[in-house]
Amino acid sequence: MAASRRFEPGAAEVRAARRFAVGIAVSWGLDPSGVETVVGELAANAYAHARTPFTVRLGLNEESLLSIEVADESDTMPRAVHAPPDSLGGRGLVMVEAVAATWGVRRVDDGKVVWAELSPVSNAPPKR
Repeated sequence: MAASRRFEPGAAEVRAARRFAVGIAVSWGLDPSGVETVVGELAANAYAHARTPFTVRLGLNEESLLSIEVADESDTMPRAVHAPPDSLGGRGLVMVEAVAATWGVRRVDDGKVVWAELSPVSNAPPKR
């Protein structure tokens, strides 16, 4: 299964990207909390740093490994930094690292793709 959608640069589009991804995750029977965190942070980074349109792609393979990609048109490569406790920002990729089984970035012809994979365990519905 796969789904994708393009968004324009803007704060409202970051929210729309999160809603899109959560809706897809729920429709695939997945717990959306990790998806919401990863897409929210990667879309916010695309908006704040790339300032270009961005595309969110989700894919689910046979082993229920969920891949999330956010592509933008900037060639500036992101890196995880550990912000000081009093900093208002700078924790996005650290949060992605905490939620994702793995993440990375790759250059593409027209920019870059920041990706993350969520394991089936992190996508399991919460136990009651």
